[in-house]
Amino acid sequence: MLGLPTGGSIGIALPIILAKGINLIIPVGLEKMIPTPIEIAAKESGIYKMDYSRGLPVGLMPLPGTVIT
Repeated sequence: MLGLPTGGSIGIALPIILAKGINLIIPVGLEKMIPTPIEIAAKESGIYKMDYSRGLPVGLMPLPGTVIT
């Protein structure tokens, strides 16, 4: 989830990780599971696409790496 237009912490770190060929380990829990492919959800979301929000509007970005649940 990205709340800042610059991508936040991962927006800063991801280009460095990719440039150095580092395998990113992504720890996630099942509570983060969504009922649609992340690529589709990312295209539909965005901080400027939200009309209403109960908090900070966010966008989604698929991360390349190894998912550990």
